[in-house]
Amino acid sequence: MKTSYGRSTSFEDIRKQAEQLINEADETADAEKPELVRLLHELEIYQVELELQNNELRRATRELEAARNEYLDLYESAPVGFITVNGKGIIERYNKAAARMLSAPGESLTGRSFSSRVHPKDQGVYLSYLKQLIDSKDVDPCEPRLVRRDGTHIHVRLEATSKSDPENRTRRWRLALVDITARRRQEDALRKAHDELEDRVRERTVELERRANQLARMTSQLTLAEQRERSRLAGLLHDNLQQLLAGARLHLEIMAGEVAASEDPAYRSTHDLINESIRTARSLSAELSPPVLFQKSLAEALEWLARWMRETHRLAVDLNLDAGVPPVPEELRVLLFQSVREILFNVVKHAGTDTARMVMWHQDERVMITISDRGSGFDPAERLNVNNPASEGFGLFTIRERLISLGGAFDLVSRPEAGTTVSLVAPINPSMLASPGKKTAAPAKDRRAAIPSAPESQPGAGGKIRVLLVDDHAVMRNGLSMLLSRSPDIDVAGEAADGEEAIQLARRIRPDVILMDINMPKMNGLDATRIIHAEMPRTRIIGLSMHKAEDQAAAIMDAGAVAYISKSGSTAALLAAIKSTGERT
Repeated sequence: MKTSYGRSTSFEDIRKQAEQLINEADETADAEKPELVRLLHELEIYQVELELQNNELRRATRELEAARNEYLDLYESAPVGFITVNGKGIIERYNKAAARMLSAPGESLTGRSFSSRVHPKDQGVYLSYLKQLIDSKDVDPCEPRLVRRDGTHIHVRLEATSKSDPENRTRRWRLALVDITARRRQEDALRKAHDELEDRVRERTVELERRANQLARMTSQLTLAEQRERSRLAGLLHDNLQQLLAGARLHLEIMAGEVAASEDPAYRSTHDLINESIRTARSLSAELSPPVLFQKSLAEALEWLARWMRETHRLAVDLNLDAGVPPVPEELRVLLFQSVREILFNVVKHAGTDTARMVMWHQDERVMITISDRGSGFDPAERLNVNNPASEGFGLFTIRERLISLGGAFDLVSRPEAGTTVSLVAPINPSMLASPGKKTAAPAKDRRAAIPSAPESQPGAGGKIRVLLVDDHAVMRNGLSMLLSRSPDIDVAGEAADGEEAIQLARRIRPDVILMDINMPKMNGLDATRIIHAEMPRTRIIGLSMHKAEDQAAAIMDAGAVAYISKSGSTAALLAAIKSTGERT
């Protein structure tokens, strides 16, 4: 026979054991009664066999009982909830872990519907999972919520197996439940923390963008404030110091003519010192705030800068400037101009070369400028490190930060003994072209339309050239008036301190020639020249300024002037210009 534990004992083995026991127990059997002995012998053998089978059965029963108890202990003590559900969804059996998950103490789950304990919103997930198990064994477990007796719910990981009985046409489900509530809470907490972090990141991003916009505006304002201060200082030099020096020179020349002291060494020395002072003040004024930067395009301003670098620092700059670059807002034009000037200064100071190349072009609403040289070069990392005490690159660092804050870019390529190339990229923002609150002067054409036309100029009395002096600086007007009054063929017909006064006076006195200062308050000389030229085309206008001819001549000539004279030039040239102009009136 074969036991439930796989041990096997054949009938022949039992028989042999029985015969051996009988032979040992009864060696005195009566040989005269063979049949009876045989029968008794057979009976004893069967009895022994039955006893042996009994012993084997009791042993197998004990082993089965131990295995059953071990299974039940494992079933009941398992941390996983086990539930057996019949085909109608009724709970037939469950372990302690399942009872702890779903019931109150002392409550029985047997005979209750398991699906009634599934959260209503998860019923579809649960039933769909069971349906898939009928058709396939390879189905991922589901994670429904189960409602407990007290109304609270838990999250479980549910894994099931299905067993059908074809004869009874019944099906049973064995469910394994693992409580994952703690994990889901952690996931929910993590998800909440993630959402909060995302919200904070969005808030910080918005704040950073706001700060970046503020920084860009501050950078633009800083650039303009710096340039306004430069302009203020340049104005002080131009409107005061240079005018005083020019007036002093005029008076000195007048005095020299009166006392015939032009050949006196002391006079010549004083005259030369004044001229040198005028040149120095004019150079400093131009360096601080060149007028072309505010009156012309960026390309024209860079052309002036190249010319100024050649004259002042003997640096020849080869230009390749795209004339089709769109108008650049003032603050950006100032920033790019200052940046290029700083880079050219670095070439002069560090590159060890007297040549450089500048290229400007535009693309996709961006203006790009590259400045390159074939000088000694350097290590960009050291030059741009402002924390390095030996670094001289704070100017380059500032340029880079300002451009980046405005949405532009800065690139520097340099190697020792291999030259340097600096690239500047800046966006042309159309909204910057007209800053809020900035008042723009009305075009000269509109102003002329409101002014009645004036009659043609009449010749001066006695054949003299009638001159109107227009200058906001009293010392300069007095000096010019004294100088012109000494000429027998010139009559100073009037004086004006600004453009508006010049227009009104010109309408009244009809001068032959007007000496027009360009830089004046209220209305500058350019606008006044346009209006007077439109009304009185026979009146000849000569532009005056402390700047060099190439800086201001084109602007005043375009406005209608016939000539341009620098105040720092010779008085003889001024008189000759007045006389030659007056003769053509």
